[in-house]
Amino acid sequence: MENTHSFKLIDGTFTPTEAGTVILDLINSKIKHHNLEILNCLETGLGNALHSQKRIQDLEEVRQRLNTLLQNAHNNGMYLKINGSIEIELAEVVLGESIQQA
Repeated sequence: MENTHSFKLIDGTFTPTEAGTVILDLINSKIKHHNLEILNCLETGLGNALHSQKRIQDLEEVRQRLNTLLQNAHNNGMYLKINGSIEIELAEVVLGESIQQA
């Protein structure tokens, strides 16, 4: 079986509003995921809350930069061409090995 798979998720030209909806929903979903991870760590004492806190900071910075880009595009009557793919690699996990999450 092939170990690496690629999927094209976004391919098109969007208004700033449409682009914001698509991309900001993804970013907000990732932030929500990490907030749930932090809550889980606090409740169970297991996991790495620091990793999720760092990812939330990173994602909030991306969200801020994206909002600036979207606002500039809107102010200048521009569209945004977005090409977004995701690459997934199958990997085996060894017992006792930590799993990196993003």
